[in-house]
Amino acid sequence: MIVVLVSFAAAVAQPMLPVSLQPLGFLIGHCWRSEGAGGVTDTHCYEAIYGGRHIRDVHVVRGRDGTATYRGETLYSAIGGKVSYTYWNSDGGVATGTMRMSGPKFDFSDGVYADPGGKRIPVPAIWQRTGVDSYEAANGPEGARRTVRFVRVR
Repeated sequence: MIVVLVSFAAAVAQPMLPVSLQPLGFLIGHCWRSEGAGGVTDTHCYEAIYGGRHIRDVHVVRGRDGTATYRGETLYSAIGGKVSYTYWNSDGGVATGTMRMSGPKFDFSDGVYADPGGKRIPVPAIWQRTGVDSYEAANGPEGARRTVRFVRVR
């Protein structure tokens, strides 16, 4: 009985997302981690904010010793039926762009990163959910993409 009530409370607490943000809904309330060479981890934790009108992603890269070496944050917003995002990081850079669904893929192909000096760099990415507890992010231009697999942290 208690398990049923807790499950019901969790379902009720989940805010209703605008239609354009709903594909990202599976990320909310969870952290997702990739593990790279040398014990480096890249963790993204997602939450719905302002009644589900936006999704926040807090991003931390940690070295082998567990020390945070890089941080960033993304805010996804539903604007005019599209998903717009702004990403800022601990190096002082900012990226902006939009996300659209292309079949089962999350297409971030128009992203542009501006470094602290103002240099603008295209940062296209394609994400795809690969299971209940995982997704892949392919970052970079076509032909030079690097794919990273993220797994939900329990």
